[in-house]
Amino acid sequence: MFKSDFWRRVWLSFTSTSALYAFSKEPGRRALRYFFTFLVAFGLLYGAGMGYLARLSMVETIGTVRSGEFPDFRLEGGSLSILLEEPQVLQVAHLDTILIVDPDHSYSLNDLAGYTQGVLVNPDRIILSQAGNPPVPLEFSTFPDLVLDRAALAGILEAVLPYVFPAFLLVYLLVFLFSGFLKAFLVSIFGLLLKNLMVLEMPFSRIFRTTLYAASVPYLASELMNLVPFLYWPLLRQAIAFGFPLLLLYRFLGEVRRLEAPPQE
Repeated sequence: MFKSDFWRRVWLSFTSTSALYAFSKEPGRRALRYFFTFLVAFGLLYGAGMGYLARLSMVETIGTVRSGEFPDFRLEGGSLSILLEEPQVLQVAHLDTILIVDPDHSYSLNDLAGYTQGVLVNPDRIILSQAGNPPVPLEFSTFPDLVLDRAALAGILEAVLPYVFPAFLLVYLLVFLFSGFLKAFLVSIFGLLLKNLMVLEMPFSRIFRTTLYAASVPYLASELMNLVPFLYWPLLRQAIAFGFPLLLLYRFLGEVRRLEAPPQE
């Protein structure tokens, strides 16, 4: 019963103004349970997908490091020496991943653009790139006492491998919960301004629990855009995450005005 009611609410949350009106009159704990369940379900699914891809990518990377394709290197004294005469570019098409080993600074972060995951290694730093997230640079100078070569790197990756999937699962679950409730709260603030502009009497709690429904599907849609590189437009993502729920709230407030406004004398 709960499952069928949950999916019905997911559908109605962005397709029916009258349903939003009905949901707004229910106890707040019901809206909280819906939104929490929504974020947990899709946070786990999203994290599982990203964790699976990350694990495949790491398995591929370990194989590459162990093979002769990967150049010999040595990290010592905060500097990386790479035994290559020219840059080496490795692409894994089915994972949409690129690895660039650049001994003479011929490549830049721009060369990782367009890939789901990318790694750029040069004598000064390693840059990790993932579509939908800012690049993460790691300066070798911050590890002056670290000594690392190809065999040691492969051993570290193999030791970390069993924890990649559960780590992604947990991280994305927490991210979905935190950012989902934060965005719903921010949308509710704008909804409060809309309510004042429309001169309606309504407590903030009712606006917030309505927002928990109105913001759910748009939030998921904006997050899924991270998985499609050609749809990764930050402004479009924010327009979907904030603009669409506000439109639903505006229609909901219009329904409130129509049904609850005092009769004209």
